[in-house]
Amino acid sequence: MFLTGEMLDAQEASRIGLVNAVSPSSELLSAPVSLAWKAAETWLVAVKRCLDSLLQGLEMSRVDALPHEAAVPGLAATTTDALEGMTALSEKRKPVFQDK
Repeated sequence: MFLTGEMLDAQEASRIGLVNAVSPSSELLSAPVSLAWKAAETWLVAVKRCLDSLLQGLEMSRVDALPHEAAVPGLAATTTDALEGMTALSEKRKPVFQDK
Protein backbone atom coordinates (compact mmCIF):
# COMPACT_ATOMS: atom_id res chain seq x y z
CA MET A 1 0.00 0.00 0.00
CA PHE A 2 2.74 2.44 0.88
CA LEU A 3 4.71 1.75 -2.26
CA THR A 4 1.88 1.55 -4.77
CA GLY A 5 -0.77 3.84 -3.26
CA GLU A 6 -3.42 1.21 -3.98
CA MET A 7 -6.69 1.63 -2.16
CA LEU A 8 -8.25 -1.26 -0.26
CA ASP A 9 -11.91 -1.97 0.22
CA ALA A 10 -13.20 -2.86 3.68
CA GLN A 11 -13.24 -6.61 3.06
CA GLU A 12 -9.62 -6.66 1.90
CA ALA A 13 -8.53 -4.50 4.84
CA SER A 14 -10.24 -6.98 7.16
CA ARG A 15 -8.77 -10.00 5.35
CA ILE A 16 -5.19 -8.76 5.78
CA GLY A 17 -5.73 -7.70 9.40
CA LEU A 18 -5.50 -3.96 8.82
CA VAL A 19 -8.85 -3.46 10.58
CA ASN A 20 -10.49 -5.62 13.20
CA ALA A 21 -14.11 -5.09 12.16
CA VAL A 22 -16.14 -4.11 9.12
CA SER A 23 -19.64 -2.71 9.59
CA PRO A 24 -22.30 -1.69 7.10
CA SER A 25 -22.78 2.06 6.71
CA SER A 26 -26.13 1.77 8.52
CA GLU A 27 -24.16 0.75 11.65
CA LEU A 28 -21.42 3.34 11.28
CA LEU A 29 -22.31 5.03 14.57
CA SER A 30 -23.77 2.10 16.50
CA ALA A 31 -20.84 -0.31 15.91
CA PRO A 32 -18.20 1.77 17.75
CA VAL A 33 -20.65 2.49 20.56
CA SER A 34 -21.29 -1.23 20.89
CA LEU A 35 -17.55 -1.87 20.99
CA ALA A 36 -17.13 0.79 23.67
CA TRP A 37 -19.84 -0.83 25.82
CA LYS A 38 -18.19 -4.22 25.35
CA ALA A 39 -14.87 -2.77 26.50
CA ALA A 40 -16.57 -1.12 29.47
CA GLU A 41 -17.91 -4.51 30.59
CA THR A 42 -14.43 -6.00 30.64
CA TRP A 43 -11.47 -5.73 32.92
CA LEU A 44 -11.31 -1.94 33.22
CA VAL A 45 -7.95 -1.85 35.00
CA ALA A 46 -6.32 -3.64 32.07
CA VAL A 47 -8.18 -1.55 29.48
CA LYS A 48 -7.14 1.67 31.22
CA ARG A 49 -3.51 0.56 31.48
CA CYS A 50 -3.45 -0.40 27.81
CA LEU A 51 -4.93 2.94 26.72
CA ASP A 52 -2.57 4.88 29.01
CA SER A 53 0.38 2.95 27.63
CA LEU A 54 -0.72 3.61 24.07
CA LEU A 55 -1.08 7.33 24.67
CA GLN A 56 2.25 7.54 26.51
CA GLY A 57 3.90 5.54 23.72
CA LEU A 58 2.81 8.10 21.17
CA GLU A 59 5.03 10.63 22.93
CA MET A 60 8.08 8.31 22.98
CA SER A 61 10.59 7.11 20.47
CA ARG A 62 9.99 3.59 19.17
CA VAL A 63 13.03 2.38 21.11
CA ASP A 64 11.51 3.64 24.38
CA ALA A 65 7.86 2.84 23.56
CA LEU A 66 8.23 -0.87 22.77
CA PRO A 67 9.56 -2.01 26.17
CA HIS A 68 7.15 0.39 27.90
CA GLU A 69 4.16 -1.14 26.13
CA ALA A 70 5.47 -4.69 26.56
CA ALA A 71 5.43 -4.25 30.35
CA VAL A 72 1.70 -3.45 30.53
CA PRO A 73 0.34 -7.04 30.48
CA GLY A 74 2.67 -8.01 33.33
CA LEU A 75 1.54 -5.04 35.41
CA ALA A 76 -2.12 -5.76 34.72
CA ALA A 77 -1.64 -9.41 35.71
CA THR A 78 -0.79 -8.39 39.28
CA THR A 79 -4.21 -6.87 40.01
CA THR A 80 -7.13 -8.25 42.01
CA ASP A 81 -9.20 -8.27 38.83
CA ALA A 82 -6.61 -10.47 37.12
CA LEU A 83 -7.08 -13.10 39.81
CA GLU A 84 -10.87 -12.75 39.51
CA GLY A 85 -10.65 -13.22 35.74
CA MET A 86 -8.55 -16.37 36.03
CA THR A 87 -10.77 -17.74 38.80
CA ALA A 88 -13.94 -17.04 36.82
CA LEU A 89 -12.44 -18.71 33.76
CA SER A 90 -11.56 -21.85 35.70
CA GLU A 91 -15.01 -21.87 37.32
CA LYS A 92 -16.68 -21.26 33.92
CA ARG A 93 -18.55 -18.18 35.07
CA LYS A 94 -18.65 -14.52 34.12
CA PRO A 95 -16.07 -12.52 36.09
CA VAL A 96 -17.15 -9.81 38.51
CA PHE A 97 -14.48 -7.16 38.22
CA GLN A 98 -14.01 -4.51 40.91
CA ASP A 99 -11.63 -2.24 38.99
CA LYS A 100 -8.77 -3.06 41.37
